[in-house]
Amino acid sequence: MIGLDSVNQDGLSNGIIRADFLGEPDQFGWLDQELTSAAQNDETVIVYAHHSLVSMNNTDIFGSGDQHCGLESGSSQTPGAISCNQLSQNGNESLEELFYRHPSVIGYVSGHEHNNRVTPRDEQGGQGSFWEIVLASESDWPQQSGMLEIFDNQDGTFSIFRTVIDHAGVPYVGDSPDLTNPLTLASISREIAFNDPQGSTGEDGTSDARGTLGDRNVELIVEK
Repeated sequence: MIGLDSVNQDGLSNGIIRADFLGEPDQFGWLDQELTSAAQNDETVIVYAHHSLVSMNNTDIFGSGDQHCGLESGSSQTPGAISCNQLSQNGNESLEELFYRHPSVIGYVSGHEHNNRVTPRDEQGGQGSFWEIVLASESDWPQQSGMLEIFDNQDGTFSIFRTVIDHAGVPYVGDSPDLTNPLTLASISREIAFNDPQGSTGEDGTSDARGTLGDRNVELIVEK
């Protein structure tokens, strides 16, 4: 498991993997070395960061330094998304392209979007493929966590089992709930999150942050 810092120190909410600026370490180059080492040691890798590949499209407002976004240029899996090579200097390699070079990567796990989403990332030509797994928010609706389990199927494939977990809560009756009971507070928290005017609950016909059935409790197959 490898964790990345995808926060853009220049500000703005979306992410970026940047290096060689104001003394920052070369995180992208370090990741490349770690993945090379993993392949040499026959290790399987899942990479974690806060930002999804779609939302890792920030830009260096100072116009200097080495920056890497999430998606490869012209990526067809997410139409309309801003890609790395449209933003970064000199057409730097994107995180997606780096993962394609390292087949040891079987999954990229992130958040930021505040919704459940599972997307297969498969380079044309079959040189590399992995699953992008985005987790919902624990503060906004649907307030869910996720569990990942990896199994070696002994047939040349891995299975990534993703299970969505709801927190416990005790429904209350009346106008005077027991605010000393953490389970009651949890239930109130979920209700407030659902009734948030900006919440993506699906009740108004817009997208449901819980995602589809294919984004929640699923088995994801990856070839070794």
